[in-house]
Amino acid sequence: MARYCFYCGKELEDNEKCYCQARTRAEAAAKSAVYGQSQNAVQDQTDRSNSPESSGAEHDAATASGSYSSTNSTSSSETQGKPSDTKSKRESAKEKRAAAKEKRRAERERLRQVRAEAKRRAQAEKERRRQSYQSKAAGSHNPYQQKSNSYGAQQARGFGRELLQLLTRPADAIKAQAVPFWSTSHTIYLIASSLLGGAHISFANRWLYSVLFSDRLVPPNLEGAGLYFTGVLISAFFLFLYTGTLWLLARFIFRQGGLPFSHTLAVGKTAWAYLTLFMLIALPTTMQGGFFGLLLVLMGFAFSCLVHARSVAVITHLSDNQAINLTLVSLLIFTSLFAAAIAFFQTILIA
Repeated sequence: MARYCFYCGKELEDNEKCYCQARTRAEAAAKSAVYGQSQNAVQDQTDRSNSPESSGAEHDAATASGSYSSTNSTSSSETQGKPSDTKSKRESAKEKRAAAKEKRRAERERLRQVRAEAKRRAQAEKERRRQSYQSKAAGSHNPYQQKSNSYGAQQARGFGRELLQLLTRPADAIKAQAVPFWSTSHTIYLIASSLLGGAHISFANRWLYSVLFSDRLVPPNLEGAGLYFTGVLISAFFLFLYTGTLWLLARFIFRQGGLPFSHTLAVGKTAWAYLTLFMLIALPTTMQGGFFGLLLVLMGFAFSCLVHARSVAVITHLSDNQAINLTLVSLLIFTSLFAAAIAFFQTILIA
């Protein structure tokens, strides 16, 4: 840090001393001496007016006076120059500090505006997602209402194209067939999956009881149509239960307040189509009492749950992370409900 003299303002180095006061006193003493000599010269002038030494004395006095005035002017100019330089340096340093302070303040203001804009955009995006399904549903068009003289043929061709798309381009099929309106194909897939589920339950009735209740409960004396339709009702109940789980999660967890249950049920057509396919493939093995038939049915049901959750995410405009969260949470809740129901029936029927 720079040091300056308190009297003359001269910049000093470390451990350096300023002798401006001593120099000032020396100059004052010299001035007093010159003034005293001039007074003596005036007093002696009357006595030495005719002597040749008088002119020499006057010449010496003038010379001394001139040297003193030049010395004094030089000293005063140096003394006046040093404070001005110090003052300019202080002002420049002060201006630099003010500029740096203003720059920091502007940077803080810019960051504050950036954070406010990010918060506003996040809030707007959250509100858009909350209302996205309502605007989508209000402006949607039902493609199944276009009826003409060849409506039945168009439905048959559309059914075939959709089935082929499910096998060749499943990702595109999930997005394209996620239409929240009911059609004949929805009814066909739902009834087919329920009937096939009833067939699997009726063929594996005794084996299922032995696995679920550990041979501690005798299976009910149901045969033929009674057992089959009981299995159909159980299969349909599980399909509707998972649909209700997705609907509740989408409405209250992912804030899709305008999503009706009918739309959640309608977009399950693709999931039911895959479930029907798995059940058809597993039916011969289940009829022979094989374990792998039921295992394939469970795999098909799990895959249909994934597809159904993905279809709900499509119509509600959820992100990829939200779609995976919806699938994971819905499966966890559904399996928890299934396990709780099994435990409840074990307690009631065995007691």
